[in-house]
Amino acid sequence: MRIDRRGFLLFEVMVSIIVIAVGLTLIARSYASSKNAIGRSRDYIKTAVVMEEVLWPYEEKGIMAVGSESGKYSEDENFAWTVNSEPEQDSTLNRVRLEVYQKKDPENTRYFVTTFLNNEQEEE
Repeated sequence: MRIDRRGFLLFEVMVSIIVIAVGLTLIARSYASSKNAIGRSRDYIKTAVVMEEVLWPYEEKGIMAVGSESGKYSEDENFAWTVNSEPEQDSTLNRVRLEVYQKKDPENTRYFVTTFLNNEQEEE
């Protein structure tokens, strides 16, 4: 006696659905991770642009007075910056530290760069 098996069993259909669901879940997770990475990259680039725009005028002159300044990035109000300049001991240089951060999450989006510039008072 021969059994005719021309259809799918319910079990086979369920396994196929599970495989498809797992595949779609992995694709969706990959998409979300990529989207987050692109957003972080965009923020890193904006941070670098802010740093360059804020620090360049001081680097161009090569001098900076002791003190601090702060402000917002003109193209994106979410980004803010602070520049601190302190004199180096036994030197005519000031240690200049620029911090850039996003107002929405300043603790996790704070980046800084440190450089040395001549003391403005010594140059006059």
